[in-house]
Amino acid sequence: MKNTLLLIISLSLLLTACSSQEATVETDVTSSSESETTTIENNDYTATIYGAELLQNKAARIAIAEAIDKEFITNVILANGAEPVDYLVPQGIDAVYDSVRVENSQPIHPLNLDEAKKNWQKAREELEFKTATLTFLTYDSKGANKMADFIKQTLEENLDGLLIEIEALPFKQKNQRSQAREYDIEFLGWEAELPSAKNFIQLFNQQLANDADFVVAENELLEEVKVIPLYQKGELYLQNTELTGVETRNFGASLNFEKANKAGAKEIEIALPLDVISLDSSKLNDEISELIAASVFDSLTKLDTKGELVFSGAEKCDISEDGLTYTFKLRKDAKFSNGESIRASDYLYAFQRLASLRFAGKNSQYLLRTGIKNAKAVINEELAITELGVSAPTEDTLVVTLDKENEYLLKLLSLPVFSPIRQSFAEEQAHNYGKGVKNVLYSGAFILADRQKGSAFRLEKNPNYWNSENVLPSAINFKIIKNAKEALQAYQDGEADRVYLAGKTSKEKSKQALKKPVIYFLRLN
Repeated sequence: MKNTLLLIISLSLLLTACSSQEATVETDVTSSSESETTTIENNDYTATIYGAELLQNKAARIAIAEAIDKEFITNVILANGAEPVDYLVPQGIDAVYDSVRVENSQPIHPLNLDEAKKNWQKAREELEFKTATLTFLTYDSKGANKMADFIKQTLEENLDGLLIEIEALPFKQKNQRSQAREYDIEFLGWEAELPSAKNFIQLFNQQLANDADFVVAENELLEEVKVIPLYQKGELYLQNTELTGVETRNFGASLNFEKANKAGAKEIEIALPLDVISLDSSKLNDEISELIAASVFDSLTKLDTKGELVFSGAEKCDISEDGLTYTFKLRKDAKFSNGESIRASDYLYAFQRLASLRFAGKNSQYLLRTGIKNAKAVINEELAITELGVSAPTEDTLVVTLDKENEYLLKLLSLPVFSPIRQSFAEEQAHNYGKGVKNVLYSGAFILADRQKGSAFRLEKNPNYWNSENVLPSAINFKIIKNAKEALQAYQDGEADRVYLAGKTSKEKSKQALKKPVIYFLRLN
């Protein structure tokens, strides 16, 4: 159940690959891989079977996997930098795992229509059916529907007698059906909750002892076709050749602008496909808001471009011998944007706020990932908020106590949901906290200086940030341009230094690609 709950948190963010950045042109959902293939005569069966009865048959599952053209999905339907995959753990999230997988890179059940038809015929002979019906559970969005239509078409055309019934539901209803396992095939995505391969493989209840076992477990899942990986999320973009220093991250916010530098200019122009929803750090639920939050909020730790840990809001951390107590010593020069010193009690309040479903909602799951003592009981209101394993014995000392060791704690605490919040200010703002320029106290490299909802916003260098002397841009201007063609035009007109690409614009020769730590796949029930 824990993994199921974590999965639900991620899905609101993951849908951007299928909605906000989908191709803006109609596509013919006919796979380029379709060609003359082996024709196999059908036996004279009359039965119709459904769902689990069919999917219990391994040959049927293999046939489904071998009939799906993943490259058509990424190159034609999405056309936004996504890459077809034959693995479950996204590249770049776990260096140890990546190095092990290089030696085990042979695809399992890749696209092969001849083999798909042979395996389908084998399943028909073993189960003695003429027709089969499967329900396909997906999201009610334009991109998700387009992908479901393609998968339905390609399976029905190549697996004789198969009927796919698509059930496209709104987010909440779809997740309810997913939890109840009321589907035959489900389309969904999974984003890194931890910078570890274990995070992905254990989603499928694999109990593993060491990193080398991850690839073995993954291969077992793929061999048995319990899941069918489709693609790793990506982003295509154009960037001004004079703009340098925009750093990328494989965990948390994907971009860091602190060292961004454009020759002869102090300000940078960026085009985004969507606006910020909220800068209440306890309620971050979308990719754009998380990106901007990482720019305007500081955390105890940060990750560099190689994913290595560095201290930020904290100068250091002492860890007890049993690995259960982390004592952070805060920077004395760390301040909010109003000039007030950041205290340990501000971090304490942020942690406690995350434990409150009233404030954080589903984001309370972030605390469960940390393993902080009593987090689950506090979230479920079985214990008082004061029983959460976080304390502030002095103004510059924060103590975090765990129920059990967590080797990823310091990296998790780099996420902006753990950034400091001044309690008195947040309570004064009440329901307006995080909604506007003046409704937030900023602790990071930038502040939100101006916002025109739905069209543009502006970040300016925060003079009170402890490391402000090493922040290069004086300002970053963001324009909200939902249409990729219009974004490209803004770039060509010199009005944007970095723009996203999708659809026809993805064919630009000078485009660059950025992989995201997100995998989309089909799960068979």
